[in-house]
Amino acid sequence: MNVKKVWIIAGAVLVVVLIVMTLTPDSDPEDPPPLTACELAFQAAAQISDMQDTVEDLDPAVLACPTVADWLQAAGQYPGAIDADPGVFLANRCRYGPTTAPICTEALR
Repeated sequence: MNVKKVWIIAGAVLVVVLIVMTLTPDSDPEDPPPLTACELAFQAAAQISDMQDTVEDLDPAVLACPTVADWLQAAGQYPGAIDADPGVFLANRCRYGPTTAPICTEALR
């Protein structure tokens, strides 16, 4: 193989490596995982002023959280979202709010 072919192959390999490096998303192993829909709903509810919030502000979380454990975990992450016991609050919303939410089956046992 002559020198010209070696340089052409080396250049092609370099171009492929640069393309792959450019297209590979940066991911830091220490980056936190993305928020779940449940956590996002709690985050949104926590941002509402205490003077303007209503119990219905957490209905998106009732619908988004798949389990009571997820609900309680998100409530612990965003304590400003609920000014009451999170388990009692959930049971009450399931009784008097969006009762078709899958989490309500578990919450009302």
